[in-house]
Amino acid sequence: MISRERLNTLLPVRASGGRIVMFLGVVLAVTVIVLVVRFAIPRVSQQQPVVPEQPPVLSAEKNIVDSMDRERRSMNRVKLQAAALELKEAQAALAGLKQQLEAWDTEVLALMNNDEGRRLAADDGLVEKFAASFRKEDLWTVAQLEAAEARLKLLMIPVEEATKENTGDYAPSADWSAQVEREQQALTTAAKAYMDLRQVIITTLRSAPQAPAQITLQEALDRLDSRLAQERAEVIETAVRDEHQRKTEELAKAEAERARTAAEQQVAQVESARLRALAQDAAVQAKYQPFLAKGRFLINHPDILGFSSKHLFIDGPAELPSYNDLVRCGATRDLKTFIAIGIGKSKFYGPYTKGRRYFERNDRPLWTTAYPQTDAQWAEYRKLFEEFQQLAPVWRDMGLLRP
Repeated sequence: MISRERLNTLLPVRASGGRIVMFLGVVLAVTVIVLVVRFAIPRVSQQQPVVPEQPPVLSAEKNIVDSMDRERRSMNRVKLQAAALELKEAQAALAGLKQQLEAWDTEVLALMNNDEGRRLAADDGLVEKFAASFRKEDLWTVAQLEAAEARLKLLMIPVEEATKENTGDYAPSADWSAQVEREQQALTTAAKAYMDLRQVIITTLRSAPQAPAQITLQEALDRLDSRLAQERAEVIETAVRDEHQRKTEELAKAEAERARTAAEQQVAQVESARLRALAQDAAVQAKYQPFLAKGRFLINHPDILGFSSKHLFIDGPAELPSYNDLVRCGATRDLKTFIAIGIGKSKFYGPYTKGRRYFERNDRPLWTTAYPQTDAQWAEYRKLFEEFQQLAPVWRDMGLLRP
């Protein structure tokens, strides 16, 4: 049995050993926790990945995009419905044209050989009126109708497919709608043309004689065509004949003009040869020495040269007169000036001498004849004047007058 003293001695030791044991237990527990965290948690994270939450902003943008896409699809479906209605209207116009063509065949083409048509054939005027309506060039043919129907079928394909799928991804374009509208308008216009002409023919039939003709309307139309063809041929023949006559007259007129021109040229050549022979005649040249001989006196207009002696005479040897000077002073235009130069006197107050004693200084051989006093003397001077008018240009070309 342990005494009280021994027990008191052992109690501190036991208390110290208990604390050590507790410390070691805590260390062991911490070690276990660290190992668990290091090896167990990564394995769990590999087996079940954690998905991070999406930011609120990205979710809002996705909602907007989805809404816009739903709106686009809805609009496409609305446009698709409108396109279906447009196609329906175009198909109705196509059906209307087919109906008008059928009515044309049964009500109009039948007139070619039935009794109603024979009533029209009894009146030539009504036959012409019927032909004008029946043969309109702008009426649609069956081939045109079939082509329009084929185009409408092609236009229907994308609309039918999109309607069947109903995804809202497709909407007809503006070009598609414009083409459908053009087709509808063309079909409606063609149907109206047939309907209007059919009404005109029906109205014409009401005014036809009751007694039918012996021939059918088709035969009456054939006769009309023959008559019109003959009339056109006569018009063409008349036009050709008139054109031939016009050309013949033009050719004759041109030939006459050429003959007249040739004759005038021949006369001019003869006259030119006569004047040149006359101008070369020494006796003729002698008559006009006041105008042809060399001299120092300038035969010109006094208003141009003035009265100063240095302007009246050439500085240098004597020269031939100038043709242009003779024209300027009036020698080729005024009889009195012509006489004044020839006799060296300016008694005759012509429009170019103006009363001045200018030509008395002419130093060339002058005429010795007196002033004309009688009509005979005036006639003689006039004859010389007219001859000089013709010969002066020739003498210029011959070099007997300076330019």
